[in-house]
Amino acid sequence: MRCVLPPLAAPMYRYLAYLPAAHILEFAVETGMLVFGAAVGYSDPKTISSKGAVRRMPDGTLNDQATGFGKKPPGGIQEFAPTVMAAVPKIWDILKKGAEDAVGCVVTVPCCQC
Repeated sequence: MRCVLPPLAAPMYRYLAYLPAAHILEFAVETGMLVFGAAVGYSDPKTISSKGAVRRMPDGTLNDQATGFGKKPPGGIQEFAPTVMAAVPKIWDILKKGAEDAVGCVVTVPCCQC
């Protein structure tokens, strides 16, 4: 088995786990991250992004805005700022659609026909 993460650099990695714990991809990647000493954070597919998620603030108010890393955002990605994520294709499609909606347009690159 070949090591993908350098052992000395592994503590700088942060993995965001959000698939069901019984999912084989989640189990394999999470186990690998723990073996190499990476930090592991847990989220839910419904609250992985700040869109549609709500977080109770320390003062009792509710935050539904993407406030950024370290400012108690409601989404798992913004809160944990992962450096490594594993996902099934459906989740990547959802994240892509969310990014495209946030940008407001889809930029296409013309194909060069040489």
